[in-house]
Amino acid sequence: MVEKLIYLDFETTGLNPEVDKLLTVQWQEIDANTGIKLSELYVFKLWDYDNEKQFIEDVIKKSIVDDNGKRKMLFLSWWPAKLGYNLFFEQNFLEKRIEINNIEFEDVCIMGYSVPALDLKTVGVLINGGSFKGAALDDISSKQTGGQDVPLWYENKEYEKIVEYVKDETVAFVDLYKKLLEHMQDFRI
Repeated sequence: MVEKLIYLDFETTGLNPEVDKLLTVQWQEIDANTGIKLSELYVFKLWDYDNEKQFIEDVIKKSIVDDNGKRKMLFLSWWPAKLGYNLFFEQNFLEKRIEINNIEFEDVCIMGYSVPALDLKTVGVLINGGSFKGAALDDISSKQTGGQDVPLWYENKEYEKIVEYVKDETVAFVDLYKKLLEHMQDFRI
């Protein structure tokens, strides 16, 4: 039986959810034991909608899937487990944007005390010798660049650059996950 993880990431216009907007929500099902993709990469984009509220509501609606006759939210429910890099940011950003846009939604379950999640940011810090500075995904993986240009691309309506960035980031993240699985398999203290 394949154990699934949901790779999850967002792009935003900045780091402050009080004022910055959610630009993209992307997710992909990944085999937890091999890192092999089990689904296509789903990318929801703000520019395909009239406003952020409509965007977030549609993301929530479209993330509901039929899993053996049970309807569930694939990436906003407590299961399957989430996989990402700095998932705490995604959790807090989405919660705040839902609140600001007055969207009625019970609970955002990306990570938390009773929500299974695998956040590779901790691994990035360890790879970087215990230092947070220099432990971004583009510092420790094949990711080409950080996300600093995403807000500018959005402002200039260079949407295809954002989509290409998202695709590159996903490939780099999944590749890192596969390498960690391979190298950590026999690790024992």
